[in-house]
Amino acid sequence: MEKIQLRFPGNALTACPALPASKSESNRALMMRAYSGEKVEIENLSGARDTAILASLLEEDPDVYDAHDAGTTLRFLTTYLALKGENRMLTGSERMKQRPVGILVRKLNELGARISYEEKEGYPPLRFGKGHFEYKPVETDIEPEQSSQFISSLLLAAPVFCRGMRLRLHGERVVSRPYIQMSLAMMEKAGISCRMEGNIISIDPGPYQPCRISIEPDWSAAGYWLAMLTLAKPGSMVKFDRLSRASLQGDAAMAGAFEALGLTFETEGNGLRVCRPDKLRLPEVLQMDFSDMPDQGQTWIALCAGLGLPFSFTGLETLALKETNRLAAMKTELIKFGIHLKINEEKGFCQMDAGRRAIQPSQCIDTCRDHRMAMSLAPLSMLFDGGIAMADPGVVVKSYPGFWEEMRKAGFAAG
Repeated sequence: MEKIQLRFPGNALTACPALPASKSESNRALMMRAYSGEKVEIENLSGARDTAILASLLEEDPDVYDAHDAGTTLRFLTTYLALKGENRMLTGSERMKQRPVGILVRKLNELGARISYEEKEGYPPLRFGKGHFEYKPVETDIEPEQSSQFISSLLLAAPVFCRGMRLRLHGERVVSRPYIQMSLAMMEKAGISCRMEGNIISIDPGPYQPCRISIEPDWSAAGYWLAMLTLAKPGSMVKFDRLSRASLQGDAAMAGAFEALGLTFETEGNGLRVCRPDKLRLPEVLQMDFSDMPDQGQTWIALCAGLGLPFSFTGLETLALKETNRLAAMKTELIKFGIHLKINEEKGFCQMDAGRRAIQPSQCIDTCRDHRMAMSLAPLSMLFDGGIAMADPGVVVKSYPGFWEEMRKAGFAAG
């Protein structure tokens, strides 16, 4: 198996990494373009593999749509193919076949779709037929606890319904609410009237209007560099072109969390300059709720392990349903660094007690076929003269194909 040896032989970190375009924004823009009949133009589309898969499937319209391991792609295509109403199958990797989609399928069938399961009830592969949406009510509800992607999948298609849609988010907690708000904000740019009042979302019928959507740099990717900067020596600096704190992306909120540790953010040109102070401001115990930015969970777990900062994190329920079971995988891999985590997957809880700090691992780190495992653990290589070894580094192509090259440009030895 391919592996990479990571070291940072330099002194202070000075970097201006090229960030990928937001995968989340790109995938939404692609669906808007498909529903608009190609009237929505896209600028700076992400080069991530997930986005390439979605773009290719929408263009080719095969009999079997294979989303591979792209969860957003599969969920967005579930609604798209239901509305298309033609004999198609939607499938994915073996891991994708373990990721539930039953909530979305049940809701679409209630609205008039014709979707059946090819193998296990509630999971891909899915078979589609001709439905009867036009005769169904447009007011419905959905459970928001499992994935906001189910909700965005419905919202992006809502203007196509002859009477639009009124969607009630049923339940006390809405997971990843900023991703829902991102969908609505992008739809408004294309002329769709959207209203979100509490847990009720109203979408007027379309059509999508001709427009140009410019995709922002990815804040999730910026998080890995901010973790490196936090672990770097005083005087280190990272500059991000075109990155703004006034972003549609929920992960932009993590800037405040890094500021609380002492990093300073300044607007410079069209981007941000972030500096590492002489001394960090570390609390006795770091408590954070990741409900609105679960993709940052692994980054902060690894960062705290590197800082020796005890923490108690919540809002990580969705991590068990990703490319790998991310909480379990982090617990397993951080044992190699001498870190013992307490986790509760069902409650989305992760904790590290005081008195722990990462030590140099003697074993190769397993990325578990998960791009975020690779990139969240990579900053820990800065702590050890010998660096760390990491297996299957190519997994980063899923969201940040240029990650290792950008690390080399920043002075890392990655070979």
